Amino acid sequence: MTPIWEIARDSRKLTSEKMCVPYYMYFDETQNWKSIKKEEKPELVRTLNIPNIREHFVFGGIATKDYEAALTLEELRDIFKISSPGIGEIKATDVFKNDFVSSLRSKQLHSLLLYIRKRKWFVHFSVTNILYYSIDEIMMGLLVNSKYRELVLSNESFLIRDEFYRIFVNDLEQNITQLISYDYPAVKKENLSAFRTFIAGMIAKYMRQTKSINNITKIIIEVLRDSEDNKRDVEFVEDEEKGILIHDFLQFFTTRICMLAYSHLTLDEEADVEAHLQQEPIYVNGTRLNNYQFVNSKTNTYIQISDVIVSLISRYFNFLDRKWEDVRKDLDGLMHLDKNNLYLLNDILLYSEQESKLLFDMVERAEVIFNFKQSIQTYNNK
Repeated sequence: MTPIWEIARDSRKLTSEKMCVPYYMYFDETQNWKSIKKEEKPELVRTLNIPNIREHFVFGGIATKDYEAALTLEELRDIFKISSPGIGEIKATDVFKNDFVSSLRSKQLHSLLLYIRKRKWFVHFSVTNILYYSIDEIMMGLLVNSKYRELVLSNESFLIRDEFYRIFVNDLEQNITQLISYDYPAVKKENLSAFRTFIAGMIAKYMRQTKSINNITKIIIEVLRDSEDNKRDVEFVEDEEKGILIHDFLQFFTTRICMLAYSHLTLDEEADVEAHLQQEPIYVNGTRLNNYQFVNSKTNTYIQISDVIVSLISRYFNFLDRKWEDVRKDLDGLMHLDKNNLYLLNDILLYSEQESKLLFDMVERAEVIFNFKQSIQTYNNK
């Protein structure tokens, strides 16, 4: 079995691979984009600006090798077996609701996955674990300015950051409240000692409740002790705006546009993103990128399909965010339609990954990436 850190390192490394074939790619995103709170007087409010912090933000959809005329809405309704003429735009909520396993019971999803596999369309996505992304700076900030800084670029780095995440979510509500009390991620220098004491207490509580301590937890304790004993700064959690975990999701858009520079990208309308790209165009090697266009999803059925896909992928990663033994137990218990849909989905994900590693981009815990790889390789029709 491939070690977790090897999978994580492979998934995040820069690649020289270029998608020189002009893929036609369609994008939508999950609703995290809409959920950023903008307080009128943030200096008077102690809060975090991402309310659905445990969810996964997904930006992606479907891709084809050759240009294909978009399906009509009537054709799409026929694929989904939706007879209601009143639906002017098909959304994920018309196909499934609730969690990943519940979504797999959808007959409409089954029809769509069969169609995608028959047409040999690809699934592509960029997925971000919002909570991991938001608190990873704490552990990295402690590591990079300590005598253990060489661990930042080591295999153990992935395991350390995963363990810190597990410790944090052990009492998530209380720990979030504590972060807010320190104006995270804008912790003042005079509060760093108290902040480290909070982290130490969080670890102690985790060890009491789990009645165990592993070597990775011991490393975290040593890093924290070194930081406190030497009164070190905690890089990345100072001089920021308090309560602002993520300013916007613009970087996820621009990153994919750059990574997929050889393809034709069709994105759902986002006024803020469009305005930014008009003011600050993207240049690669001195050439302005014009590989993208924004359209209204009501006029493009491929974006409507992409909305279903990103919603399903987000649910998938939410489901995978735990121990593999628990994931496997639930997957082994699937029967009938939900099992068929899982296998169909994983078939598509497997051949998409084999087509190009650039189709998947994961800002995610190593354990979850491991679970994703294990799931698509184990539960499929190959």
